Amino acid sequence: METMTAQQAIEKLEKYKTAAEFAENNIYDTELHNACISALNKQSPKTPRKTTIFEGEQAEIVKTKGLINFETYKCPVCNWIVVNKSVLGERIKNFCENCGQALETEITKE
Repeated sequence: METMTAQQAIEKLEKYKTAAEFAENNIYDTELHNACISALNKQSPKTPRKTTIFEGEQAEIVKTKGLINFETYKCPVCNWIVVNKSVLGERIKNFCENCGQALETEITKE
């Protein structure tokens, strides 16, 4: 059996859905289809957003109180903080602990 990438699986599922929509006895499970697509999308690593812990109005409140708003990295899907700080320095986690999105783990110094 040939292994396919997540993107290839998504494309194949979309073709099945299109074909099923035109079938006479449409018994295609759209809810299952959408769950599969969502799970496959989460397997493709996305780049975490470099930002601060507090954003928007919260950032303004922190600033007016004279507190420090530390830089961090957040999941691009759910905004969860995804960086580990350890003795070895900063390291991005492989997956978001909140939503399960795969993440690119390389932090580029800017």
